[in-house]
Amino acid sequence: MIVVYILRIFPKIFLKFLFVFLAFLLWWLIPSRRKIAIDNIKHAFKKDDEWTKKTAKRTYIFFADFITDCIKLLGTDKKKIRKCVKIEGLENFLEAKEKNRGIIWVTAHFGNWEIMAYAFSLLIGKAYLVARPFDCKMLDRTVNKLRERGGNKVISSRENVVYFLDLLKQRVNLGILVDQDAGNKGMFVDFFGRKASASEGVALFSLRLNVPILPAYAVKKDGKFVFHIEPPVKVKGNNLKEKIYNIMQFVYNRFEEWIKKYPHCYFWVHNRWKSKPNVKG
Repeated sequence: MIVVYILRIFPKIFLKFLFVFLAFLLWWLIPSRRKIAIDNIKHAFKKDDEWTKKTAKRTYIFFADFITDCIKLLGTDKKKIRKCVKIEGLENFLEAKEKNRGIIWVTAHFGNWEIMAYAFSLLIGKAYLVARPFDCKMLDRTVNKLRERGGNKVISSRENVVYFLDLLKQRVNLGILVDQDAGNKGMFVDFFGRKASASEGVALFSLRLNVPILPAYAVKKDGKFVFHIEPPVKVKGNNLKEKIYNIMQFVYNRFEEWIKKYPHCYFWVHNRWKSKPNVKG
């Protein structure tokens, strides 16, 4: 936390320059991640090599900006956050909230999900944020302290199903990044023309307790963060398995549409398509 406070002292333009420099340092020092990013973008958009490589570089620059904004804004007061945020689709949240069943927020590693979660805690309502713990315990503690500055509570994604169900029974807001690889035992959905392993958890929680799922994302336009809250996911299907699949496929379809609008704002360096159907590993 001390490092974060020290970095906050510096002007934003200096931090942006610093993190862009570090981003391109990582671009050259970790070729394996660079290759994953380029390969993922090429498979997703099927564009020429020049466009693909340019988009991959823009992704690194975007996440330099991402970190800069997090350092400058996480922990600031409501007044400052309100000035740099615009919310679209608030009526979707209010309509879902009227049902008094809690809400499951779903998003991807797209746009600035950290600023979105923090701003939501100040402007809309506090939430429990489900996060996969970092391997480095010190980093995990530091990041979680920043995430909780607005009143949110971070909980480990390794908690058991009963814990999450008990939380949702209390009608809380539960925020989850659901675009992570769920391994070979996950449910495989279509994502940019390839099969991607997805966790069934949010769909099961929603169906079990009749809790609405709201997709949401944040992008930066003209210096302001624009938060888009989409209508609740509609449940379709003749049986439980079909309903779960349709929910998760719908969610991933929304992710795909977001990313197509802003290709450089997705975390392409993640090996998203690592797990394959019917392959043990």
